[in-house]
Amino acid sequence: MTVQPTVKENALQQLEEQWNRLLDLARGLSDEAQQRPNATGDWSVRDLMGHIATWDRELVNVVGKYLTSGEKTDYGDDEAVNRYNEAEVVRQRSLTQDQLWDEVTLHHDRLVQFLRALPEEPFDPGTYSGGWIATDSWGHYREHRQDLEG
Repeated sequence: MTVQPTVKENALQQLEEQWNRLLDLARGLSDEAQQRPNATGDWSVRDLMGHIATWDRELVNVVGKYLTSGEKTDYGDDEAVNRYNEAEVVRQRSLTQDQLWDEVTLHHDRLVQFLRALPEEPFDPGTYSGGWIATDSWGHYREHRQDLEG
């Protein structure tokens, strides 16, 4: 008898698979190439990885708040989210390359640790938390990896 993986196990597997594919692509570039503008829109690969770190951090905050209080997070319309993204990119541009990669690693590791500690229910794709987890982790990684692959 074959035991089917749980929704949580599938989610964590997708997260790691998509993360590793994105990370391999980004890390495979020289520091100079990572900083070259217009890799995706106006952003460099470095900017994009900082953006990923920002939303890994935010995903922990959003899902954590929802699971403890039931309160949903609203970042506003697309324009408001774009302003937030740009502000974070500007902040991260003041970091050295090593500092940025430390931030990327820190927030990804915190996200994985947070998700592993959750029970099965928050991963249900039909729930608020499950939607956020799918969209802002492996879905986000896949989206931006595909952007870089052109």
